[in-house]
Formats: sequence, C-alpha cells, structure tokens
Amino acid sequence: MLTTPAIYLCAIRADLLSVAEADADKALLASRRFVMKFASFADLLNPKAGA
Repeated sequence: MLTTPAIYLCAIRADLLSVAEADADKALLASRRFVMKFASFADLLNPKAGA
C-alpha cells in the first residue's frame, strides 16, 4: 500500500526532496490534523540510528 510517508520517502530517495523539506511538509500537515507517528523522515531512512 502506498501511504503519504512512503511517497515522501520515495521522493527523498530520488533526490527530489530533502529530509528538511519533507519534515517541513510533515509539520504543515500536522497543523492540519494529519499527524504521522515519527519525529522525522530521517528516522525512517535510518531506523537503527535512533536506537
């Protein structure tokens, strides 16, 4: 299933969007009640870095 975070991750991996830009969009979406349960897209790219 293609989700909003998955679309952002694809864009980041394709160098179409930076992590900072994706995180800014994430904050904007959260202000409009679309909350994602992770702090940053960097956490999804490097899941073991935060552990």
